[in-house]
Amino acid sequence: MNAPQLKPVGQSEEHLVVEAGAGHGYKIGDIFYGIPFHICPTVALYERAFTVEGGSSAGR
Repeated sequence: MNAPQLKPVGQSEEHLVVEAGAGHGYKIGDIFYGIPFHICPTVALYERAFTVEGGSSAGR
């Protein structure tokens, strides 16, 4: 979400591997936000999920 120029090249469980390309300014520890295409690796880590409708929490 905050780095649209990154290209996904692989995924392992909840970890997404991206390619930044030559000359990027990213450092280890930089934070990136993304929305997964498939949620199975993410939901397996938690006991419950929360739903959002219209930008507000709608249930769990």
